[in-house]
Amino acid sequence: MRLSIQWKKTRDNAPYKIEKGAVSGVSIGDAIAKIYESAKKGYKPLEKSVDKLKSDLNTYMTKIKQKVKTGDKNTEKYGKFADWIKNNLMTDVTTLEAGVDEDLKTLAKILEDRKTIAQNMIPFDQLAISQVGFRMGKIKEYLVANDKEKKLKPEDLTEEKMFAAALKSENWVKLAQNDATQLAKFSKCFKSYKFKVRLPGFDAQYKALEDDGEDTEKAARLLAKCCTSKTYDELHAAFKPTASVLQDLWVSLTTGLTELVPKLKG
Repeated sequence: MRLSIQWKKTRDNAPYKIEKGAVSGVSIGDAIAKIYESAKKGYKPLEKSVDKLKSDLNTYMTKIKQKVKTGDKNTEKYGKFADWIKNNLMTDVTTLEAGVDEDLKTLAKILEDRKTIAQNMIPFDQLAISQVGFRMGKIKEYLVANDKEKKLKPEDLTEEKMFAAALKSENWVKLAQNDATQLAKFSKCFKSYKFKVRLPGFDAQYKALEDDGEDTEKAARLLAKCCTSKTYDELHAAFKPTASVLQDLWVSLTTGLTELVPKLKG
């Protein structure tokens, strides 16, 4: 409500005391009110209202200056009030305009980053570790079945060796490391998303972006840890907490942000 209070207080009190309706055909009070109303709908409606307020302020300044009469001290206040609008109210509105423009660019960047990251990530279901466990059994069966000369020793069939062979066969570590790298990149992206103008009534959307940033950083860290596992039990224990984070994050990457950004944009 700062703009509204600033406008009314300055217009109605000394040293200006400008009468209401001094300029016909334009209502700065109504234009300011629409700023607050549109802010509840998103950045694009707000952008439109800011443009309208700037236009109305320029019209108001032009017309009120026309009320100044040479040699009439009683009309000097109109010119001075126009100067106050230019140096104060218009400055604040211009700053708001720049903030909204910057925030719209941020929203566009969020979708661009999300698209790039999602394209380079392996879908969550392809990182399921059950296939690794299955492959361990199959590799062991194959080695035993083809050991015609009985050269295999117990140390050749340890869980650690079967696990390493299964990871290599499934290419699991490479896939997981790829996603960990992409998520780490996206985590940095989230930290760069700063909003100059916080819209009222959109706390849930801003919080969702913050949560996604934290989840992205956490998932990257957990996946990297999974890649250091030496046995299937270690991988299973490490992947269990990772799976829930990854699943929620994948939903956010594929659909969540696609829905969230338009809500903020309006």
